[in-house]
Amino acid sequence: MAQSLGAGCQTPLGALAITKLNMLYLTARLYSVNGEICIEVEGSSTIQTREYLGQKLGLQLLRKAEEYPLSMFNLSRESNVGE
Repeated sequence: MAQSLGAGCQTPLGALAITKLNMLYLTARLYSVNGEICIEVEGSSTIQTREYLGQKLGLQLLRKAEEYPLSMFNLSRESNVGE
């Protein structure tokens, strides 16, 4: 998720994952550096497709964060998906 978002170690990003049977439920939050803005996304997938879910939610966070200057979240302009 962090890679598809373009997040680094100084990016205020958090996630909660819950597993039940063969499913993974993931909630991710991206905060502005000053803590005034919180962007949240949620999704679910099978355990086998968990990496896809992380990439998907990372890109959703990025799209929502692009409504603001990305520097507010310590994000780079480019994501690293596919590297």
